[in-house]
Amino acid sequence: MWIPIHETHAIDRVRLIVQYDELVPRKVVSRAAAHILEDPEAFGFDTVETVSPPSDKSLNLMLSPDARLQVAGNEGHVFKCLDAEEVVEEAGFRSSRLGYLTRQYGRWESLYYRVEQIFSAAFDKLEDIVGPERITLEYWDAFTFDGQPEGGDPLELLCRDTVGIPPEAIQPGALWHTHVGWFAPIFGRRTLINRNIDVQVIDVNGESRLTVKIYTSASLRSTENELNFREILEYLNSLHSASGYAFGRALKEKYRESINLDLANYRAE
Repeated sequence: MWIPIHETHAIDRVRLIVQYDELVPRKVVSRAAAHILEDPEAFGFDTVETVSPPSDKSLNLMLSPDARLQVAGNEGHVFKCLDAEEVVEEAGFRSSRLGYLTRQYGRWESLYYRVEQIFSAAFDKLEDIVGPERITLEYWDAFTFDGQPEGGDPLELLCRDTVGIPPEAIQPGALWHTHVGWFAPIFGRRTLINRNIDVQVIDVNGESRLTVKIYTSASLRSTENELNFREILEYLNSLHSASGYAFGRALKEKYRESINLDLANYRAE
């Protein structure tokens, strides 16, 4: 039997990335994050990290143009919530992107509200300065086999037609990885879907366990869609539906039911 990593769902973490179509100055980043910088604790954050360019200019000159662009894109402010010194939530306001990550997923409505609470003011401030180039919502889910690794059959959990590798490669206890990607018309928008499946043996409380990890992402790109900051929260609902549908279709009905995932609630178009 396969067990989700949480009692009511299999989600390990969720991440949202909003990539800009160009870098913005540091002062714009600080302005976008000003409402949280004033009082991080009021937003539930424990620490604030300010990422600045290297103080050694000669070191910066040694970097390649692409590396310098990456360093510049990371400038900004990162807010973190800790649990026993482990980061369980993070919100980043950077020169190249906004980002949010949580390892405390409960319900979609709660995550949506949290993103709105943290970023809605930033969306308003960025609207007339820069545009979104790509908006991506990512989920990491996991199930663990309740037994010895060599006895675990991932095809008890997964639908065969979603795996995409030869049958002889999928034996009980075998380790493997697949990656598939496709475009789908989600609510009239051309959406890139990715789904990775990893079958691994990991240590769980000192015991070896066979684990199926499923990464699912849904992404809107400006090359296929007209994007703007005013509608990002609307886009989020679409991306959530697309990702949930792609994840759910990979599971057999028995395991969808075990985590209360009804495909009818995740419209694909």
